[in-house]
Amino acid sequence: MNKYIAILVVVLLVGGAAFAIWKFYPWTTPVSTSQAPVDGPGLVIEDIVVGQGPELLPADVKDTPLVVQFVAKLPNGVTFDSSNGGPYYYMIGSGGKPKGWDIGLIGMRSGGKRVLIVPPELAYGSVGAGLVPPNSTVIYEIELMTTAHVDPPGELKGIKPAL
Repeated sequence: MNKYIAILVVVLLVGGAAFAIWKFYPWTTPVSTSQAPVDGPGLVIEDIVVGQGPELLPADVKDTPLVVQFVAKLPNGVTFDSSNGGPYYYMIGSGGKPKGWDIGLIGMRSGGKRVLIVPPELAYGSVGAGLVPPNSTVIYEIELMTTAHVDPPGELKGIKPAL
């Protein structure tokens, strides 16, 4: 009889310890993105290379076409969009890319490379798009090749190359 009580006590102790570990252990580990600045709700901006050319300022973006190269991926590594190694012409606020892209380009310098980790709210939201499932975080690797001011809108006035 004492043998059965001892086994029951051991089972209860082991079970209690297992439950406590399961209940209170932090099963998820926070992901560090170094000291990357965060702008917007959950948008992570990380400069890989800081360019030497002109900085893209908020006041400039209304009439500044950008020339970039980019790759867009899902967190699992699947590429869903890219400039295919060539130039991609874009105007911030044109609606051609998600809002997180627009916010994340501000402050870049020509010649710079940046990674944007864009949360669903600033990407494709609960709808998704093409290969992007609903509620997906997306990752953009962007190189700002040049900016070109326009005057009047729609006509190139000049190119400011990366230095």
